[in-house]
Amino acid sequence: MNLMQGIDHQEASTLNSSLLGNAGIFATDPAGDSMISVSTETFVELHASRKFGGQQRSVVIQRVDVTDDLIATAKVVASNDEVHYTYYLGLVKVNGEWMVQTFLQRSRPKHRGKNYFPFLDGRNV
Repeated sequence: MNLMQGIDHQEASTLNSSLLGNAGIFATDPAGDSMISVSTETFVELHASRKFGGQQRSVVIQRVDVTDDLIATAKVVASNDEVHYTYYLGLVKVNGEWMVQTFLQRSRPKHRGKNYFPFLDGRNV
């Protein structure tokens, strides 16, 4: 999936070609206890500037439901030794290409009690 490649390789062009300009992007905050929303532009910039993304992860598309070859939903799971990500994506077909319209991400450390997010000032998650 191009979107996951764009995240993991921090490629702005790949992210821009995968996301609609007005996509709704929601992810867990760094503490993991609430959701935050960012614009598509901010999401792409955070990855292109290497503040987010850049991890080596295994990615599995667990489920895809397509209606009339126009709209779809997908559940994608990505993980590495430290973090587990669950994504729910809402997709629409625009000019023959699937684009992400809604992006929901839940991330959490694989091992509770160990701080895998150094910007949390030493708090355990």
